[in-house]
Amino acid sequence: MRIFFMLGYARDKADAPMLAELIANLKAAGFDAGSDVAGSSTVNPEDVQVEADLYILKSKSTLWLNTAAILASKGARILNSYPASIDTLHKIRAASRLAAGKVPIPRSWVATDFSVIPDEMPLLIKPNIGHGGAGIRMVRDRTELAGIPIDEEMLVQELITPIEDELKLYVIGDRVFGIRKHPDSGERERVAVEPRLEDVALQCGRALGLEIYGVDVLVTSNGPVVVDVNYFPSFRGVQNAARELSDFIGAYANK
Repeated sequence: MRIFFMLGYARDKADAPMLAELIANLKAAGFDAGSDVAGSSTVNPEDVQVEADLYILKSKSTLWLNTAAILASKGARILNSYPASIDTLHKIRAASRLAAGKVPIPRSWVATDFSVIPDEMPLLIKPNIGHGGAGIRMVRDRTELAGIPIDEEMLVQELITPIEDELKLYVIGDRVFGIRKHPDSGERERVAVEPRLEDVALQCGRALGLEIYGVDVLVTSNGPVVVDVNYFPSFRGVQNAARELSDFIGAYANK
């Protein structure tokens, strides 16, 4: 059985050793597991055919997202699915899906006229398509908001004030792993995931149709608030991440 990983970055990234171990685990289990990086791959759209039993989309590159769309139209099995991945990538769509799934998220607005946004400051303005914090701006008052070029590709959200450091919840199937990221040092600490946070993380997967994903959560005095969801994140800090992922992917491939 062939499993192919669509990767969207250089192989020297920090989580590359984890991916190498993950692929090695799958090979040891008898799978024909391979991968390619978007920057070193050439694809002819006319020639794209389903050649693997399972594709793993771990990329936000235009090349692999469009390739995944073509493969999906031809009946390929993709983990996470193309529709789930593309909806998660687009922040406006994701906010709508999460809200419909009763996931606690910041109050959000999409508008070409910022004057209709309530007078509650500060706000965060996020690009509709973005990751890693790129392009996010904090707005402290109306004057600052008025000076921002209007763009319908923006998601405006209230700025959440947490009572503790940000939590990263990494999900593999129905298993949830907790990492606390300390803002000053950037150090990651493994933490136990309490039931209410586990429920919120799994709600996100059901709302977006994801199987392997990460959730950024801020805990407030009123409970947890989800501020971002990413499909197939780094899993940095998760103990035995490569083994957990290879076991899940192997079982998924054999379904």
